[in-house]
Amino acid sequence: MKNLYKEVHILASRYHWSENEIMKLSRKKRKKYLNIIEEEEAGAE
Repeated sequence: MKNLYKEVHILASRYHWSENEIMKLSRKKRKKYLNIIEEEEAGAE
């Protein structure tokens, strides 16, 4: 459950989506967006 809150926090912070919008996404789709964010942050270093 803790990871879900973290996922919601990261996606909401980056994309300015509401919690409800994020929760409507499948787990697979949330992970895809999180991977994009992670890749961009890794490239920025």
